[in-house]
Amino acid sequence: MTREIKRDNNDAFHQLIQRPDLVDIHIRGQREYNNLCEAEKITWLLWLFTWINQTEDAWMARNRGILDMEWVDAYMVGVARVLRSDGGRIAWPILRGNFESPFTEALERTIREGEETFLDAVLSSDELSK
Repeated sequence: MTREIKRDNNDAFHQLIQRPDLVDIHIRGQREYNNLCEAEKITWLLWLFTWINQTEDAWMARNRGILDMEWVDAYMVGVARVLRSDGGRIAWPILRGNFESPFTEALERTIREGEETFLDAVLSSDELSK
C-alpha cells in the first residue's frame, strides 16, 4: 500500500513537471488564484484534490497501523503549505467536505502550526540559491 500511494503521488508530480502549463497553473493557483480562468481553476483544484486525497489515504493507512508510513508527516506539511497560499485558502473550504473529519482536523492542525507556504519553502531553499 505504501508503494502504491507513493507511486500515485509520483505519477501526479510527474504529470505536473512534464507539462509547463501545469507548472504555471500550480504556481499562479497558489499566488493569485482569482486570476486563473475557469479551466485553470478546475485544473488546479483537481490536482490539489488528488494530492490531498492521496495524503488522506496514507494518513488513514498509518493510523490503521500499516508500517513504513513515517513519510506521511512530510506529505501533511507539504499539503498544509499549499493550503496556506492564496489559492489554498480559497480551495480548502471548497474541497474540505470531501475528506474524513479526523483527517481534516489533523490537516488543519498542521496548517495552523506555521505560516510558510509551499512556494516559500521551495523558493527559499538553500539548495536552490546555490
